[in-house]
Amino acid sequence: MVWRVYSDFDNTISLGDVTDAVLTHYAAPEWEEIEARWKRGEIGSRECMVQQFALVSASKAEIDSLADTIEIDPGFAEFAAFCAQQDIPLTIVSDGLDYTINRILARYGLDHIPVIAGHLAQIGERAWQLTAPNSLPICASGAVTCKCAAVQDNSATKIFYIGDGRSDFCVTSKRATLTLAKTSLLKYCQDQQLPHLPFHGFRHAIQVLRELIEKDKNNTVYQGEPHANRA
Repeated sequence: MVWRVYSDFDNTISLGDVTDAVLTHYAAPEWEEIEARWKRGEIGSRECMVQQFALVSASKAEIDSLADTIEIDPGFAEFAAFCAQQDIPLTIVSDGLDYTINRILARYGLDHIPVIAGHLAQIGERAWQLTAPNSLPICASGAVTCKCAAVQDNSATKIFYIGDGRSDFCVTSKRATLTLAKTSLLKYCQDQQLPHLPFHGFRHAIQVLRELIEKDKNNTVYQGEPHANRA
């Protein structure tokens, strides 16, 4: 069996939420009312995000400038290199924005990594449109990306997943062999007793993945860290 690695982007790879940053800086104030309607259950999460980004007024230079302020986990480039050395495919699956994710990755020379995310396109000098080519109407987790559909799962594959939030719930419960989780995803894994470890950054992820590879070579079962919930 072979490993594949999938990781969320906002607040996992990135040190901050790019989607929230764009809305906070450049969307008309009505975006917060749309957010409130979603929280009240009046509209779905996909409809919420599409409507919010229709309110964004920013030039390409302004979006680029904002994306250029977003840093990534200091160990992520090292983690990506480790995956490449081990011939382990690494894919980013995000409920965020492909345009800004690729912009940020390019700054670190990492834009060769495949990204599955919502599609943000400029449709006017200061107008933007968000579409969801990777969504599924029945998906209860992601707004613009169904991560369960994005993650390739078969009997010859083990899935190493890294994430932090609600959009990761489905893929963690249905696809992941082991999840590195933080914030609300960590609580979800604990509550559902899913195989997981707390996520302490991508240098920690290298240590865990290296041990998994060694365990596979020796045909032994990964024991994880003390008090980690495992299936």
